[in-house]
Amino acid sequence: VFRLQGTTERGFHVPGLGAALATSIESATISTCLIGLFGIPLAYRLARSRGRFAGLVGIAVQLPLALPPVMSGILLIYLVGPYTLLGRTFGGHLTDSLVGVVLAQTFVAAPFLIVAARSAFAAVEPALVDVAATLGRGEWSRFCRVSIPLAASGIGAGLLLAWLRAFGEFGATVILAYHPYTLPIFTYVQFSGTGLTRAGACPSMWSSRTISRRSTSRHARSLAWAASISSSRWRSARLTCSAAATR
Repeated sequence: VFRLQGTTERGFHVPGLGAALATSIESATISTCLIGLFGIPLAYRLARSRGRFAGLVGIAVQLPLALPPVMSGILLIYLVGPYTLLGRTFGGHLTDSLVGVVLAQTFVAAPFLIVAARSAFAAVEPALVDVAATLGRGEWSRFCRVSIPLAASGIGAGLLLAWLRAFGEFGATVILAYHPYTLPIFTYVQFSGTGLTRAGACPSMWSSRTISRRSTSRHARSLAWAASISSSRWRSARLTCSAAATR
């Protein structure tokens, strides 16, 4: 069981942990709602479009997957930082606030939903959508009544992945919005400032030393066994050569 250094309390009772957990749940939920609101229609459009512009948008959507999280935070600073046009327009409230946390989480988690929903929409049989069109259904009606129910499993998986990614986001959030603390940032601040106690570290060290000693002894026994096998084989070969020379 790990405890923070300098205290007898377990880590689950550290002041501020509950607030950080609540912030992570709240911000991840808001981010997922925003991603679903804008990402699902975008994924549907990308699945139905075949053009250069759609391809460029698809690449741009997947860009956060290729960027390290810290670089994503730096990119967001250049876009919505306090000294940018957007940042000055909103009075610098897009950073170091819950809004900044939501922006960072939305940026890094959106591809998980869009990619999954796009694949789910692409797997929908086009004939079913065409049948709905022949029955007089408009594009919005076909989207809501035909495509979404058929792609619901993929959309649900994408929403879950997006929420989990937003909940665990650290790199972009710590750059764009250090406060309020989310659970990953709170954990980083606590353990970078206090570390683990000897009570938590020593058993691990003892286990490591025990495993190391056992591995060393086993390795030594293996080397001795291999040496004995090699020596016996060398003696056998020498006797064979001597017998052949005598003949």
